[in-house]
Amino acid sequence: MIKTFIYSIVLICISISLSGQSATGIATYYDDKFDGHNTASGEVFDQNKLTAAHRNLPFGTKLKVTNLENSKSVIVRVNDRGPFVDSRLIDLSRSAAEMLDFVVAGMARVRIDVVPAEDVTVSSEPNSSVKYKVDDKRVDFPGEYYELDIKYSHPSGFAVQVGSFTELANLLRMAQELRKIHGRNLIVQVTDVDGKKVHRLLVSGFDSRAAAESEASRLKNDFRDCFVVELK
Repeated sequence: MIKTFIYSIVLICISISLSGQSATGIATYYDDKFDGHNTASGEVFDQNKLTAAHRNLPFGTKLKVTNLENSKSVIVRVNDRGPFVDSRLIDLSRSAAEMLDFVVAGMARVRIDVVPAEDVTVSSEPNSSVKYKVDDKRVDFPGEYYELDIKYSHPSGFAVQVGSFTELANLLRMAQELRKIHGRNLIVQVTDVDGKKVHRLLVSGFDSRAAAESEASRLKNDFRDCFVVELK
């Protein structure tokens, strides 16, 4: 049985802890338009630095990221939150993506390993290695606050689905970024499918599919996986 309700977003306290020391999944990299913008840690994003966005690892955590397709590795530091698409594991700066050699492909299957506070040697070329200095500074994740104004809604027409999430924290972060960039009406559909709770972030307020498709084309510059849905 599927149970669905919609509510609008605009404060919730979230505490996220360190999870797992190693993981495998899809890596992507930042669009150049984010260069110079503030990250979730407050640090200014710089495409030339070896940094990354992760959903819940503490800011300052060093990660060894290995491209499983070519065995190239790089050490990055977590200074931002994301990615906000369930199918992706980590977002990297362009410099890190270049070292892993997947800029042209746009994404790669990678393994990430939390790096201990010591020097680490990783392979960047098949027959050579590069020494990266890893400091021991870690910043504990402080918890995040979001302003919240919830009301039950009965939307109609069409909407653009920007992402779907099992973790509410990830949805709130993306909603914050979406509202900051586009400032459109945001709604969340909470659906229980076969016992699994899914939160879908939608940009609403379109009377026709054509209008929604037009907005989706614009949103794809920042949210590549968005698509149009009919609200029923």
